[in-house]
Amino acid sequence: MKTKEIYLSSGQLPAPAPVCPACRRLLDGFTGISDRRPGARPKPGDVTICDCCLVFYKFHGAPLQVRAMSQDELAKLHEDIRALHRVMVINRALHPQGNDWPRRSN
Repeated sequence: MKTKEIYLSSGQLPAPAPVCPACRRLLDGFTGISDRRPGARPKPGDVTICDCCLVFYKFHGAPLQVRAMSQDELAKLHEDIRALHRVMVINRALHPQGNDWPRRSN
């Protein structure tokens, strides 16, 4: 059985960066897990999770914007992505005053 290679990349999104419709935080950075080569930037159709409020979104348009995913789209997400989201939600519940910079007040 051949294993699929995945890559982790991170960076800044160019201005004007999208704003989270739920919490209104600027979504100007990304960390992505992809089957594309390292350094791949998000593209329309890619899925994202707001690091502040943990809502799922899908990128669309140019410049990139985000839209909430439908229940059907969420149900079709790979189980590994849904598992990562559950871990993030549990971690946030256990550590609501975390020291990570994305949740700090502006």
